[in-house]
Amino acid sequence: VHTARDYEFFPTAATLVEEMLDELPIQRGMIALEPNAGDGAIAKELASRLGSTQAVTCYELWPKKVDALRALGFAVDQPE
Repeated sequence: VHTARDYEFFPTAATLVEEMLDELPIQRGMIALEPNAGDGAIAKELASRLGSTQAVTCYELWPKKVDALRALGFAVDQPE
């Protein structure tokens, strides 16, 4: 299935991010993986709750989003 959206990007609303993360036992000192980081909506809130962008590793396919995530201070893995 193909859509008109580049790289199948569908942003996550801030209220949904908060609701989702409120259900998890997140504590400072933990580390997290954001497997489809997109514009970083989830990664940014995770970093806030974990205390650092270094606690969150992002995975993203779209080069434009990879650059933006790195500019925010996230480590980003992407396919070779």
